[in-house]
Amino acid sequence: KWHGKSLTTNWDAIIRAFTWVIGNAKKFGLPSNLRNTFDEHQVMGNTNSYSAFVFLTGMAVAKEMAHLMNNDTMYSIADAALTQGNTELDAKLWTGDYYRSFWCANGNTDPNALQGDSLYGYLWSAILGVDIGVDKSKLRSHTEFERKQNLNPYGIMFASNRTFTYNCSGKGTWTGMKFDDINTWTMMSLDHASVGVNVGSNISLSMDVAQRMIDSYRLLSADQWDIRDLSSQYPDAIEAEPSRPACNAHYTRQNIMWAIPMMLSGQQWDFNSSTLSLNPVDVAFTKLPVFASGSSMIVAFSSSNCITLEVLSTQTESLSIQNLVVKGDK
Repeated sequence: KWHGKSLTTNWDAIIRAFTWVIGNAKKFGLPSNLRNTFDEHQVMGNTNSYSAFVFLTGMAVAKEMAHLMNNDTMYSIADAALTQGNTELDAKLWTGDYYRSFWCANGNTDPNALQGDSLYGYLWSAILGVDIGVDKSKLRSHTEFERKQNLNPYGIMFASNRTFTYNCSGKGTWTGMKFDDINTWTMMSLDHASVGVNVGSNISLSMDVAQRMIDSYRLLSADQWDIRDLSSQYPDAIEAEPSRPACNAHYTRQNIMWAIPMMLSGQQWDFNSSTLSLNPVDVAFTKLPVFASGSSMIVAFSSSNCITLEVLSTQTESLSIQNLVVKGDK
């Protein structure tokens, strides 16, 4: 992570993007009136939990980049935005049990709506190894309520308990979108499993969510090689086929499946110091995949505390790991 050459090459574009994001967040301290998940969802509330967590991760990443580029001004702005963003996240979106789907400045905020995959942005902070400042006990509670309210036999559904419109006009079920709240969002199930492992939620229950999604394609659709981003319960669906693939496989989000072994191994690769860090969870895994500097490896743990790294493939002429850190010990 934090490859110096990539930062230098793209720095002007990074600054322009950072400036735009900061400007957009001035009104509410969080992203303002952006399309939820940044695609076909339309604007959901004046701000929403999905966009909020992407924003917080963006500010934490901006701090790291500013530090590497010796840009004190950018660092200070990102740090202040991260602090304010956390304050606004709790004030506008925290229910006491989970982060509500969206917030409206006019008071037409749905008090109990819970959107699956609200923590997608947080997952990227865990992958990148940055701290966004959110209490993990709250994140853990959120994942537990996702399972209580949004879990169906096929994975995590888009939203639950919504009684207000997404456009802040008041009570009602209008969505302005081409899908229903009860649709199963395939990649949400993978994200849920990864986040659950990372924040200390029950590992078996977290992984079961991903297994439900995989089984729905493996057994119901009999096509686990064409996993889509959305499954719908069609009106003419028969009992043996209650869920069918819908939507496309947009922006290859299936690749987020690799976040699961990354969270299980707790791996972080620091390009600048050539340091591979592992912090595996306490489960009975003896082998896990590891990725570093364009290379794919298998790490094996033995009962004698011996650790073996097997390189499977590499895109670089030479892979140099100068430091190996396991659970804080070199």
